[in-house]
Amino acid sequence: MLTDVGAMRIDDRRDRKGRFVPQLFGKHERRFTGFNDKIVAMYARDMTLREIQRCLAEIY
Repeated sequence: MLTDVGAMRIDDRRDRKGRFVPQLFGKHERRFTGFNDKIVAMYARDMTLREIQRCLAEIY
């Protein structure tokens, strides 16, 4: 995945039947612009780093 600050490796689950639908970004997307802005927005809402990590883990 290419972000604003460089490449980021994401290990996704293997789904042979194609039923898995990612919520963080769409299938076959290679660019994820604005990711840093979303993290900063969560931090600005007084979320701790652990809460942000948990939120991203739940989404993905």
